[in-house]
Amino acid sequence: MTPKKLKDLNPEDELNNISVNKNPFYIEKFNGVENTLNEHGRTLRRGEINKEYVLTKLPEGSKYIYKIESTIERQSFKEKFKRLEFFYVRDSKLDYIEFHMEEKLFDKYFDDAMLIINSFEPK
Repeated sequence: MTPKKLKDLNPEDELNNISVNKNPFYIEKFNGVENTLNEHGRTLRRGEINKEYVLTKLPEGSKYIYKIESTIERQSFKEKFKRLEFFYVRDSKLDYIEFHMEEKLFDKYFDDAMLIINSFEPK
């Protein structure tokens, strides 16, 4: 997924490459969710040339059940990107919310992204 352009006023604007999205992730059975998420973590998306990831099972009672944190190299950017994906179960599928941004700016906008992610209520 290419980060969405939020502003086009200034090509140097760091907010040009921030993305927070909600996505469906279809799985027939929830047996082996961890294996499926590891496969998802390893899979390169269009335009990605390298990715390192860490899959973490979140504590019982959390809103989200797993988290994947990835560092990504893209063919059309010299900068690395960082992506956080939070997974939850809803209606026979695993949905996830992701925060994606340039690695050097990730920490600067992390708290704002987490406010958005944590404000989400699954229907």
